[in-house]
Amino acid sequence: MNDASAPAFLGPAVLGPVVLGINRTQDASICLMHGSQLAWAIQKERLTRHKHHWGKPGDLRQHYRPALPGLERPVEVLVECYSSDAEIAALASYEAELADTLVLAPDCRRARISHHLAHLYSVFHPSPFREAAVMVVDGQGSPVADFTEHWDGAAGVPGDWREVSSFYVANRERVTCIGKQLWDRDDTRLVGLGMFYFLLTQALFPGEGNEGKVMGLAPHGDARVLALPPLEVDGYRVAIPPAWRALLAERGRFRYG
Repeated sequence: MNDASAPAFLGPAVLGPVVLGINRTQDASICLMHGSQLAWAIQKERLTRHKHHWGKPGDLRQHYRPALPGLERPVEVLVECYSSDAEIAALASYEAELADTLVLAPDCRRARISHHLAHLYSVFHPSPFREAAVMVVDGQGSPVADFTEHWDGAAGVPGDWREVSSFYVANRERVTCIGKQLWDRDDTRLVGLGMFYFLLTQALFPGEGNEGKVMGLAPHGDARVLALPPLEVDGYRVAIPPAWRALLAERGRFRYG
């Protein structure tokens, strides 16, 4: 792209640092900003036409750099997020690709943020609100050992436990985590509203990313049909009753065709 056809945000008058955000794994995405001004943001699936396309080493070289403007400029701030999967084990490959594909400024500042904190930043900071309460309800997020936020409850908790819901008070100067529900990774004791939603979706529609189908069907359901107990709610903690866990394990029973 030559200078004559370049968008204004690529021109020499751009103010503020070049900030690049990369969601590395689940529903991979990338975002370029100049200071507080958004240049563009796009999910990997929009480039590959593969729904819910997970991130992998090679994304920068094969998908992002060839298709997206502005990635030839030195990056002054780089922010990355990895999900709760095992992809972090390939960190060396991601780092090698960064070095080969992007130009990092000599004083480039880098940060890696944990999963629920990334959810918060994606909704609060683009919003028009100066302050808000933010609730993140997820299947599972980062392990405790990878939290990049302060939360008093993390002290004394095993590092491999996973966040399943998080609750924040946020303003333009500060984000404060006021509570989290954790999962101890015992598959016989699945917890959390997000995990329940995931299990329900899997029982009806195998594969990834079908939660929207369940959401669309929900208004047509009748909660009384199966005579199952409600979820057990204690403050911000949600437990899945054994009767539900047993029923949702019978996945073949609910599939059509």
